Amino acid sequence: MRYILNVPTNVVLIVASALGYFFLTGLQTFAIVFVRGHYHASQTTATGVLGLIVIAALIGTLISGPLTDRLLRSGLLNARIWVTRHRLPRGDCPTADRESSVHR
Repeated sequence: MRYILNVPTNVVLIVASALGYFFLTGLQTFAIVFVRGHYHASQTTATGVLGLIVIAALIGTLISGPLTDRLLRSGLLNARIWVTRHRLPRGDCPTADRESSVHR
């Protein structure tokens, strides 16, 4: 244990992880209370809806990473911006003309 804590990077990671868990737990608690009070939903409904939001965010993260990497490899230099702006669900796909997609 002493060796692990002597590495400064490990200390930073441990502190950042603890603060992240603390923040996310507070956020989850507040979100459930907010949804219950604002939308007059039951505890089960509020928890279920927030669970679906977390699952959708996870799926979006797992899809957008490889998609952005593939678009960057194919030569679309602004792929990170393109994917972040959520253009794919609207049907806007990058064309073979890379310069026109940059100036949209």
